[in-house]
Formats: sequence, C-alpha cells, structure tokens
Amino acid sequence: MEDNIAAVIRKMIREEIVAVLKQPLSVQPESPLRHYSVKSAAALLDTSEDYVLARIKDGSLPRVVDLGGSRARYRIPIQALREFIDSRAIR
Repeated sequence: MEDNIAAVIRKMIREEIVAVLKQPLSVQPESPLRHYSVKSAAALLDTSEDYVLARIKDGSLPRVVDLGGSRARYRIPIQALREFIDSRAIR
C-alpha cells in the first residue's frame, strides 16, 4: 500500500512540474526589463500613438529597440515612461 501511495504522490508531483513548465515565462509588469510598444505606451499615457512617436523623435521619450521604420517596432522601457510621467506631473 505504501508503494501505491508513493506512486500516486510521484505522479501528482510530476503533473504539477509539467504544468508549471508549460506556462510561458513572463516579465513582471514592474520589472526593469519590461518594454512597451508605441501603441501600449500611448494607451498607458492616454494619448495618441502620434504623440508618443513625436516624443521619441524629439528625444524626450527614449526608445531602446528600433526594429524598423514602423511605429510598432519601437520599444520604450518602463523606467523611461515613469520618468516621462514624473517630469510632467504637477506637484
């Protein structure tokens, strides 16, 4: 009977491990590695994508990754967005 219980426990543990390994790895929202697309940054700032692109082009909002000419190709780090918001906050 002990062998049967041990086998059931091993099976349950194996199933749990497989379930955890199948879950996609995700970067936590507050991670410094998190980057936003222009569209996501615009939604976060409650502005248009054109406004975010203009801020990238004038240098007030830095971009880290430029994968091409399309607005969806820019990635903006979360820390840069925080600094951008803080610099414009009325105190």
